[in-house]
Amino acid sequence: MKMFRIEGLRWAIFLFATLLMPCGARAGLLGDTVGATLTNLSGGQNAFNTTAVVGGGVEFQGDFTGAFQSHWTLDISDNGISLVGSNCVIDPSCNFSSGIRLFLSSLDFTPPATLTGLTMTSGDLVISGTPVVTASSITITFQAFSLDTMGGSGDQSKNFVTDFVTTPVAATPEPATVFLVVLGALGLGILGLRRVLN
Repeated sequence: MKMFRIEGLRWAIFLFATLLMPCGARAGLLGDTVGATLTNLSGGQNAFNTTAVVGGGVEFQGDFTGAFQSHWTLDISDNGISLVGSNCVIDPSCNFSSGIRLFLSSLDFTPPATLTGLTMTSGDLVISGTPVVTASSITITFQAFSLDTMGGSGDQSKNFVTDFVTTPVAATPEPATVFLVVLGALGLGILGLRRVLN
């Protein structure tokens, strides 16, 4: 008799623990729509300022014109970014004397997570100060730099690669889910009681 009660209690505890267990999946952006703006801080011109769906390949690309004529691409992966600038056509170089700023918005990770920072940063674009991070956006300002023309002796391209650091958002179980777990536990209890009475 006692054995059936203990077995029913074990199943009830198992079901309840499974319901409350945090999700171990890694947060990502694939399939989400994000916004990106790349701004030249010498004059305020944007190479791109739009939204795109995160998938395979480059999501954003555009050109700075005038004295800063160069081509820029931004590839957003599931959990990071790669920014590349190249093809300066101004002689002798494209001099970004005040740097550039990258703003990313609508970073809604799946499963739900909060953006907390950057990690694994590499490349030859140097961050100026500390990136401004909110739960779903980030602003990165880069120091002054220059791009040389094709065939010149200086840097003909610049890049920046980094991964996002996220913190999972604890999910609250839906009332219907809690109801079904309680109903299942009650059912197991009734089955155990019927076996004891028989």
